Amino acid sequence: MKKIILATAIFVAVNNFCFAEEEEKNEIEKPKEYSVAVYIHPISLLSLTAHLSDNNERYLYATIEIPRSPSTSIIIRPSIWKDVSEFTIFGKAPVWDRFGTDVGARYYTNNKGNGFYLQGTVGLFYGKNKSVRHYDNNVVDVDIMGYIGNSIKPKKTNLSIFFDVGLGVGSNRFWGDEPPIFDINIGIGYRF
Repeated sequence: MKKIILATAIFVAVNNFCFAEEEEKNEIEKPKEYSVAVYIHPISLLSLTAHLSDNNERYLYATIEIPRSPSTSIIIRPSIWKDVSEFTIFGKAPVWDRFGTDVGARYYTNNKGNGFYLQGTVGLFYGKNKSVRHYDNNVVDVDIMGYIGNSIKPKKTNLSIFFDVGLGVGSNRFWGDEPPIFDINIGIGYRF
């Protein structure tokens, strides 16, 4: 009887060890269902060629999503803004009036790296103070934003699309003195 119990215990131990090794091997070989994505914002591309606002601003946004798990990602959103109402200074085109980036985290509620998400970002921007209109008066602007959105990955493609709406507060030196800040984003991207 002792030999049967000992043989069973050895069989179970060896089986567990082999099964754990096989499971670990399968996890290593299994491809990730989420990957880094780089998005362009089509409305910002349109702003480069069309007058979308009365204040003659041109802007360009991109979003980089770096997954940490199926439910969380790091978000980096660089942007540059240009006021073209005064296109030249001493006959030369001025530098961008505002540039910087938002950095934050995105949480997918379905743990699949897409679908409905919540996102928080902190932005740090450097540029010219529009209220003073002196080109040597450079300021730093900081904002804190919260977003709700949805991300879609069409099957059998590396494309990804997201839409989100955000609300936040900031130092508002570029935007004026009226908080809160409202933001809408549409991104079309490629997952690597």
